[in-house]
Amino acid sequence: MSSWMDRYQGETKNTIDYLRYYRLDDPAKSKELLHQLLKTGEAEHDPALLGFAHFYLSQIAYFADTDISASLQEAAIAVRYLENADAPFTLANCYDLLASLCFHNDMYEAAAEYLLKGISLCGKIDFLYEQANMTSILADLYTSVGAYGKAEELLQKSSRLFEQAKEDPLAFIADINWRILNNRISLLNCLVNDGRMDQVETEIKELRAEIEKLPHGDVCMTLYYSLCFNYACKTGKQAEAAECLEKLISSLSQGEEMVEVGFALIPVLQMVYASKNKTWIQMSDPLADRLITRGTTYSLKIKLLLSRWSSIRADHPEAAADLMNQMAELSAAKDRQEQEWNLLQIEETVSMYEANQKADEWMNQAIHDELTSLTNRRGFEQYFQARTSIIAKEKKPFAIGMLDVDHFKEYNDHYGHVAGDMVLQNVAEVLASCQHDNLIAARYGGDEFCFFAYDLDQPALEKALQAFQQKIRDLHIRHEYGGKDGLISVSCGAAFYAGSDRQPDLQECFKDADQVLYQIKRNRQGCFAVSRCTLKIPEKQ
Repeated sequence: MSSWMDRYQGETKNTIDYLRYYRLDDPAKSKELLHQLLKTGEAEHDPALLGFAHFYLSQIAYFADTDISASLQEAAIAVRYLENADAPFTLANCYDLLASLCFHNDMYEAAAEYLLKGISLCGKIDFLYEQANMTSILADLYTSVGAYGKAEELLQKSSRLFEQAKEDPLAFIADINWRILNNRISLLNCLVNDGRMDQVETEIKELRAEIEKLPHGDVCMTLYYSLCFNYACKTGKQAEAAECLEKLISSLSQGEEMVEVGFALIPVLQMVYASKNKTWIQMSDPLADRLITRGTTYSLKIKLLLSRWSSIRADHPEAAADLMNQMAELSAAKDRQEQEWNLLQIEETVSMYEANQKADEWMNQAIHDELTSLTNRRGFEQYFQARTSIIAKEKKPFAIGMLDVDHFKEYNDHYGHVAGDMVLQNVAEVLASCQHDNLIAARYGGDEFCFFAYDLDQPALEKALQAFQQKIRDLHIRHEYGGKDGLISVSCGAAFYAGSDRQPDLQECFKDADQVLYQIKRNRQGCFAVSRCTLKIPEKQ
């Protein structure tokens, strides 16, 4: 599929290609390259490149540095840029990451907003894999507030989308199978938490066999043991729960990164501390320490410390007091993070508003004539093209007109270019005063102007042109070297087209109007004529 990345060449393209595949292999080098891309993006006012760079910096902060706060900030900046760029697939990936970060920081409203934006975008661009992934995260969001029925529905939908995503020739089937199994684990956890134990035990046994077939099923197996522990605890099977906990901790001791499974382990550890089973707690403390020092968010660290505090406060008051101090420090850090987030949101909103305002100014300058302030030819063509489908669909009549100032060269030669510019400005002011919703005028070039009238019949158009020419005469601008009656005059030729379902071609319409103007200039300058014309099929170049 084509991508916004395809438009880059040379060093920028090589940098982008390297980062797409190897950004996490050498984080330090990748950061250096990404900061170079930021400079390029800023110099070229390129929101896609800026968004791409901030998105990858967010990924590195999350996966390589496990700096959740930095990742959150970079992802928020990336989304701001990408929402103003033509990079929908990168934007969808960024919505996914930012939603996950917000969710695990207890920013549920922001998480839901980004997930819904991302799911909607993926549906429009047929990005089934990412749509399935974000639907799964939305299910986790519902699970966290106890809405297990809604979560179950979303997990089933996510798995269906993953199955459809397999049809993509570029799909990584092993990864999709892994995510489908993760959905099944989450679904079974919903059933257990909701007290619906029917067939759960059978499903759990079948699930293990499927996980063992995965080429890289370590993370999935860790989540599976979490499910087994949850099920055993909820059904009162203490011995089985102890065995699952031991296997879970053993699987993590083999080097699994906390950032990949840490969020799923918090409920397990909360159950461990709530049980006050000293053996379990002793087994789990090292795992809890790893999570607290690395690999999860302030919110989840606080929840984990609170669970540990509840389990020891009666028997170990001093240790409990120390935990309270740690929670206070983390809470203060969380508050600072939220303040930084809110400030970032405000700054980015203001920055984007100012950038949009500047872009609007540039666009306005690009489609308006500097001398007369009328729409220029480029703007006129854009306006016309935007209405061609309406013209054909509704079969409305329209007209294209050409106007020029009579003997303008002689006027310039005798009165000077400054005076000539003033004439053009006066004519433009009269044209601007004649504009309304269905009539737009523009400077075509030199002393020539044009107009487009839409949904006006021929008598109404002729009346409008007659009024325009009277206003020109009322200016009383002297022209003793060729003007009509010693005054500046303007000739006008208009091509009028009855309603048709054929798409009009502007260049052919200009030719028709120019022919009418040519006849007027030959026979009676300072007048106007409207000629009924037929839409032509443009000649092939």
